[in-house]
Amino acid sequence: MEFNQQVILITGAAQGIGAAIAENMARQGARLALCDVQGEAVASLAARLRAQGHDACSHLLDVRDSAA
Repeated sequence: MEFNQQVILITGAAQGIGAAIAENMARQGARLALCDVQGEAVASLAARLRAQGHDACSHLLDVRDSAA
């Protein structure tokens, strides 16, 4: 499946399954908004994806916090 510049929001993206999903979606052409409570780790993943030519940004976010 190709995502052709569609924006995809991925929570829990800093590691594990979330990071693997982000990497897979990036390879398929998605633009990524990566969110996690681990700010440095999710920023590092976004930077790595951008260095590979993908469109990714990171956001410090706790989805359990409705104010966030």
